[in-house]
Amino acid sequence: MTDHRKRRKAWDRGFSVKALATYEPRVKNKVDQFSSYIESNLGQSIDATAWSMFLSFDIMGNVGFGKEFNNLSTRIEHPAIKGVHDHMAIVGTLSHIPWLLNIASRIPGAASGFSSFFRWCGDEIEQKQKEWDMDKSPRDIVSWLLKSYVEKDISAAPSKAALHEDSRVVIVAGSDTTATTLASALYYLAKNPAILLKLQRHLDKVIPQGSKDWSYDKVKSVTYLDDIIQETLHLRPAILTGGHRVTPAEGIQVDEVYIPGDVNVFVPVQLIQTDERYYTDAKQFVPERWNERREMCSESAPFFPFSLGPYSCTGKNLAMMSLRISISTFAQLFHIQFSPDENGEAFVTETQDTFTTTLAPLHIQFLLR
Repeated sequence: MTDHRKRRKAWDRGFSVKALATYEPRVKNKVDQFSSYIESNLGQSIDATAWSMFLSFDIMGNVGFGKEFNNLSTRIEHPAIKGVHDHMAIVGTLSHIPWLLNIASRIPGAASGFSSFFRWCGDEIEQKQKEWDMDKSPRDIVSWLLKSYVEKDISAAPSKAALHEDSRVVIVAGSDTTATTLASALYYLAKNPAILLKLQRHLDKVIPQGSKDWSYDKVKSVTYLDDIIQETLHLRPAILTGGHRVTPAEGIQVDEVYIPGDVNVFVPVQLIQTDERYYTDAKQFVPERWNERREMCSESAPFFPFSLGPYSCTGKNLAMMSLRISISTFAQLFHIQFSPDENGEAFVTETQDTFTTTLAPLHIQFLLR
């Protein structure tokens, strides 16, 4: 716990209010790049799952590493995206049996999915370290981590291997989770046109001059936008089952169940957040439950898509910024609907829990408002 608290300080600097202010226009630039593609392909079927990943990965390339990954311009899955998914598939399957994961990592070829991803992340941070000017104020997350590492700050990664691991966290936690949440939000807006229309009315009220008058400060004032994001995270959290924890040596008592010490446990986030004991119509998409209809949530209703306490997600504010900017921009400019051959069923039923979430394709049409 003490080590975690020290290490977190380096990360928190990269997500401070000051740092986020420098990230905001860069996030908007990537979202506008995606919007331009949509405008040139109005009425065409777009795979929201793939394009949400392209967008999120490009954002994290820019604000995470200070470089361009160019997924939006090439429209081709970057090798690292495939590496992320291969890595997560292995972790999601084998993390329940830690000793088997250790064995697999030592069998030649058995762990090629995540070993290639590890190499790519290591190469990226090595290159960043060569190019980084320590006399300049950091303008991306990895630079803040490098600054702590070079200055041997108490919050720095204790070794080069730990620094490489940090680079993997930037990619996985910063891009994959935001992408799945954005794709899920687009699914719900396409499935619920009345909710999309209500959001558009709220946006039009604070941005009456249209997209040329867009600003993040105005968007942040639209509480219904946050309600939609909250409800998306309520029904489809990016980490469906949460991270593992190890019970203390003396064990723990959970209600009537005693769990011995040194046992891996996890709290299934989605299962608990959609329990009818805590939420009315727990599995229905009702953004109003967060403000207008608070009676739909009990006082003890659990909601922890970003985890809680000292282990809560340090990148929450960046994720929320990216989601607010993306969803508000798309909703203000476009009508969002399923493609003719899409009903969204496979997007829900074929979702895979692979530590992070692996989504099926989601074919959506955007029409100009």
